[in-house]
Amino acid sequence: MMKNFNQNQKKILFSVGVDKLESKFRKLSSPRFREYASFYDFEYHEITDYPSLDRKPHWIKVHYILKLMNQLNDGDLIAFLDADIAIVRGDIELTTSKSIGLSKACGDVFNTGVIAVRVNDFSRKFFEAVWNRTDCFEHLWQENLAVIKLLDNLSEAEIEKHIEILPNSLNVTLVRGEVPAYDKYITNPCKEPISNS
Repeated sequence: MMKNFNQNQKKILFSVGVDKLESKFRKLSSPRFREYASFYDFEYHEITDYPSLDRKPHWIKVHYILKLMNQLNDGDLIAFLDADIAIVRGDIELTTSKSIGLSKACGDVFNTGVIAVRVNDFSRKFFEAVWNRTDCFEHLWQENLAVIKLLDNLSEAEIEKHIEILPNSLNVTLVRGEVPAYDKYITNPCKEPISNS
């Protein structure tokens, strides 16, 4: 396995575990996320408290991505993991060679539980547009619906150039037969060490 990195590139991995998620996040997810971040040379940011946004906590990730984009350089990487993600295998680096990397959930729908963002003009404009989709506040999926709506408005050429579909194993607990290529991993749902051995 090879790490995918550039010596001059800044890489930030962050997660948000606020409100009712905080104690489980600190106990279960945080130690594993720290280990993963260290292995792949990410600077790790853990958010357990955040100023009120007058929106549901789902939107913190979008706000924080925008905040980081204002501090980072073009080409730098921002990666996000939902607080309830379980890293079972450490052999897949959360990165993208395009502007934005997203995985799809079981229903072949883009999901914002795992995000990789290359800082550039396209990704800045995209996440600003996500933030401005106030029409999604009443929906259960909130910011995820905003992302889906914006993706639906992109041309095929824009999708091809700027959006990478990440392996769904980054965001979905697989069911045997759903993705046959991954079936061999279902029999060993262990906490494999994050290493290249």
